[in-house]
Amino acid sequence: MKDFKEYLELLKIDEYMLTHFTRFEILSKIILNHQLYIPFDTVRMFHDYNSEKNLKELYSDVDQYINSIKNNGYGGTCIHLTWGLYNLLQYLNYEVKIIRFEEEHFALVVSCDSKEYYVDVAFWAPLFKPFPLKSDWIVTNHAHTVEWRYSQEKESGVLLCGGEPAKTWDGKFLNEDEFWWFSEEFMKKDNNTFLQNLYLNKWRDEDTFLFIVNDCYKVFHKGKKIEEINFDARSKDEFKKIIDNNFNVVGEEYIKYFINLEKVKVSD
Repeated sequence: MKDFKEYLELLKIDEYMLTHFTRFEILSKIILNHQLYIPFDTVRMFHDYNSEKNLKELYSDVDQYINSIKNNGYGGTCIHLTWGLYNLLQYLNYEVKIIRFEEEHFALVVSCDSKEYYVDVAFWAPLFKPFPLKSDWIVTNHAHTVEWRYSQEKESGVLLCGGEPAKTWDGKFLNEDEFWWFSEEFMKKDNNTFLQNLYLNKWRDEDTFLFIVNDCYKVFHKGKKIEEINFDARSKDEFKKIIDNNFNVVGEEYIKYFINLEKVKVSD
């Protein structure tokens, strides 16, 4: 038996919601809560890279992923977040397909009430509900604008941020083996920014975005930066406290990779 009940507990989805909400309401609540309670991070990617195992070995049994979130709180990148949500929604009897964008990004297409929706919990964007796959839409959250343009002729789509194309989907769906193959290729990619920098971010609420890159912690509220703190290895205890208190993860893990990254930069 998969640990999906514990996954749902992590997302604050209870039995009442599952039995009293509509299918669309359940899906919407899962998408929102996923971004409130499970962060995007590259700590998991650093861990994967150092494990000397491929991603399929690490996570094809989704229990391994769920248990690791329970243990340290880190959700990982779009690879991990998409895989976890894909399995959870299948468990809840949704029809789910994986899609891949150029400029490496993964997301889902979910069928609900005979309609197909674009679902994405890893785009650092206010995509807090399912959006129609085969029609254009735009989401504006204060200063943050995300847009989807779907080509009926090519049956493909483009994600735009701030009016500029960011990710392109060719209209194809991936089977699980293809998903793992593309994920592994991304891990091997030269100059992979996710293996050169530490990222950790989540939404505190629908108006407040928490963001860390390497040694810099920022808070954005309604699109405006309201806090910024820069740390170094000497202030690691204070940095760990910020991480522990705001991201619900084991901050020591981030600090470990942060210190190692600083050593690499110094040696270079």
